[in-house]
Formats: sequence, structure tokens, C-alpha cells
Amino acid sequence: MHSHRLFIVIIVFSLLTLPFLSSGMSSFKSHRVYNCHKVLDGDTVLLKRAEQSIRVRLAKIDAPEKLQTAYSGEPIGLWSTNFLKNICEGKKVRLEVMGKDMYDRTIGNIYLNQKSLNLVMVRAGMAVSYGYKISWIYKISQHQARVKRLGVWRTEGFIAPRIFRRQKKASH
Repeated sequence: MHSHRLFIVIIVFSLLTLPFLSSGMSSFKSHRVYNCHKVLDGDTVLLKRAEQSIRVRLAKIDAPEKLQTAYSGEPIGLWSTNFLKNICEGKKVRLEVMGKDMYDRTIGNIYLNQKSLNLVMVRAGMAVSYGYKISWIYKISQHQARVKRLGVWRTEGFIAPRIFRRQKKASH
């Protein structure tokens, strides 16, 4: 009976970690290096390389809008923006391009010292996982940040960024 439980734990652990580890490292060498020139908000940055400038929306996450506040008044949009600014602005990062969005921004994963900044934002509670095909690591990281009451989760509640944008658009 004990060995059966151990086997299940090993299988679950493998299913949760191996895809993340292998997908993150297999294509890492193909990423291009850029300078993180400016953080525009908690999920959008301006990268530069030589004469090339590229606006990148971080894939798989959604951060509060820059001027968004929690129900209790905390400036969660500024928290998120400043958090990302403190960890990457002015530093060399690697970009893995995933595609383009409807605003013609590049969608991508950004890495600093082989760490996914997209995932760092979710783990710190400064962004939520976003999209239909989100890997389990993002869902688990968001749950852990929420349980630990990190970042936006330490407030008395907030509107999800996508709903905040929709309400803002409807009011104008």
C-alpha cells in the first residue's frame, strides 16, 4: 500500500515538473538577447537590440492595469509595474517569441538568468495566469501566491485585469 502511494506521488511530480523543465530548456539557446529598455506595465515591456526596438506582451499572464486599484484602494497596477521594473529594466534578457496579438505586439516569454519572468510575476502575485492553454505550473503558482496572500492577493479583493479593461471600455 505504501509503495503504491509513493508510485502515485512520483508520477504526479513527473507530470507536473518534467514538461516545464524540458520545455523551458530545450529551446533556450535559440532565444535572442535584448536589453530591457523600459517596463510599460506589469505585462508589457520595450526591448532593444542594436537599432531594433520591440514591444513585448508577456505570454500566459495578465497583470493589473497601471492605474488599477484593489477594492481596498491599494495601487495594484503600480505594484505590478514597479515589481517588473525592479527585476528587469536595464538588464539583458532573452526573448522567446510566441506570436503577435491583436494590437500587433509581440507575445513572448522573457527570461532573465534562465528564469521565466512571466512565471516570476505569477509566483509573486503580481499577475494572474491568462489564456486557454496555460500549463499547470502557472495554475499551481497562482494558487500558491493566492494561498500565501502575495502581491495582489494580499488586498481585500480586486477585479481581474481583463474584466477591469472591459468595464473601463464600456464606461467610455
